[in-house]
Amino acid sequence: MEKPATKLLVVDDDPALRQLLADYLNKQGYDTLLAPDATDLEARIARYSPALLVLDRMLPGGDGADACRRLRERGEDLPVILLTARDETVDRIIGLEAGADDYLGKPFDPRELLARIEAVLRRKSGPSALTKDAPVAFGPFVFDPKARTLHRGTEQVRLTGGEFNLLEALLRNAGKPLSRERLLA
Repeated sequence: MEKPATKLLVVDDDPALRQLLADYLNKQGYDTLLAPDATDLEARIARYSPALLVLDRMLPGGDGADACRRLRERGEDLPVILLTARDETVDRIIGLEAGADDYLGKPFDPRELLARIEAVLRRKSGPSALTKDAPVAFGPFVFDPKARTLHRGTEQVRLTGGEFNLLEALLRNAGKPLSRERLLA
């Protein structure tokens, strides 16, 4: 079974740039979701569970750095790359202090954005209890995502589909806070 493409959420008010990025990133194997503004950003993140957010700094009705700051204040650790035409040192500092993982000035080469996305994702991959669908042991339990089983010693523990999915999500995000909305998504 093929691994699903990594989801990226691109939020930019320029429709031509959004489409250019979607086309390029999709060709690179990503599943790129698009949004024209930061309205309902938290709901979009909860619904689609992207691995990374590419966020324009200057959006209609708000500042991308402020949106990033609000995400961080709510405990969201989703990696964020800010894009902006404002590329002065003070602007980069404001973006990074707001919680962005990286900051890229416009205009930019899509290959540079791709390299930054991949670098941030490598750094943010963090400690996952599940790697490559190998069984993982915790306490007296052994969880096997490939076989979709949980054993306590030699005894198999029966799980419903929902219980299995919840346990798998918790193990894949070990050490990360997960909101109810993210778990439901």
